[in-house]
Amino acid sequence: RRMSFLATHLIGFGAAADVAAGVNPTVSYLQSNSSGSDGASFTFTAQNIGTAASNRKIIVCAGGSNNNQAVTGITVGGVSCTLAVTATASGAGIFAGMAIGIADVPTGTTGDVVVTFAGSQFRCGIALFSVIDLNSSTANATTSDITGSSGVAAITLDIPANGFGIAYGYQYDDGSSTFGWTGLTEDAAADAQVGA
Repeated sequence: RRMSFLATHLIGFGAAADVAAGVNPTVSYLQSNSSGSDGASFTFTAQNIGTAASNRKIIVCAGGSNNNQAVTGITVGGVSCTLAVTATASGAGIFAGMAIGIADVPTGTTGDVVVTFAGSQFRCGIALFSVIDLNSSTANATTSDITGSSGVAAITLDIPANGFGIAYGYQYDDGSSTFGWTGLTEDAAADAQVGA
């Protein structure tokens, strides 16, 4: 990534297959969304949460833009997520508050997603994934990298055999930088541009 203004943030979540059950998890990207409003809490109404299943977990990736304001909670369809990984940073040109949350959501095909931060944010973005046959909501590995102006965010993530990894990037910029992605397959990119 080439940055001209502000910051790039990247977090990751790696999970293992259910070896005892002899099945591998099936991961499906569902959708992304973003809000251009300011606030400490963001509600994304009637989001796609995929096909209902008794063994379905929903993973929500979220990011916001303000100095050192952590994600304090995520709910999906009224169910509270376990925050598997969080990252915050503050300083010259660095604005970050990110998290990846996971919850058991066996019923429904749509649901409200609510992301709450410790303080007001300038913007918020989310991405949703459905996982079937995941044996645990505990991550095998998590990581994060928050980089200021002109930096490249990069992570190394331990993904077990037959497991999976999800990474979420959030860039706060003035519209003059470029955003590229290598490594994991990019499922979506959304523009919630802020700045001059």
